[in-house]
Amino acid sequence: MMRGVHPAKRAFVRRFPAPPPTPEGMVFMSGRLQSAAEVTARAAANMRSRDAAIEKRLTRLKRN
Repeated sequence: MMRGVHPAKRAFVRRFPAPPPTPEGMVFMSGRLQSAAEVTARAAANMRSRDAAIEKRLTRLKRN
């Protein structure tokens, strides 16, 4: 078994086994397989929209 491992971690690993190996170019996220390019594109879009919102707030603060 897993000697020298904390019992709680052992129980966690038993309850939540590692996801199956994913094909090349795919990632296991949010409980499903997604293409890595799709995930990267979504993350980039989220960062751009967040940056735009921050810029908007900063310009508003500079005006006051």
